[in-house]
Amino acid sequence: MKKTHLKNACISQDENKEGKKKMKKIYVGNLNFATGEERLRGIFSGFGSVSSVSVLVDKFTGMSRGFAFVEMDDDEEAARAISAVDGTDIDGRKVRVSESVEKKSRPRSMNRARAKDFRKDAAPRDDEF
Repeated sequence: MKKTHLKNACISQDENKEGKKKMKKIYVGNLNFATGEERLRGIFSGFGSVSSVSVLVDKFTGMSRGFAFVEMDDDEEAARAISAVDGTDIDGRKVRVSESVEKKSRPRSMNRARAKDFRKDAAPRDDEF
């Protein structure tokens, strides 16, 4: 795996079996909830070929969750886009742009509300009276 360092961004470059570069996935955060895929495509296409844009939405409300992923075909174009767009104002919000890193799987921790519900059926402790 090769890496290209550019200012505050580090782009990983993986190659597939044919030796071709894989697409670069870019994270765009702190988006205005009204900012759509076409707006982002227009911004990032100024730096190179954009393969896809996905603004994530809440599955119940259908409203934007305030972040998106942009895939670009070329590593250098992605690095330029990250460097240029990070910290800029898009639709009234200062966006955070970085290389998308794969989320590592981790066991779900029990939050306080679930832990409290779990204890409801248990026998009371001495300090709960």
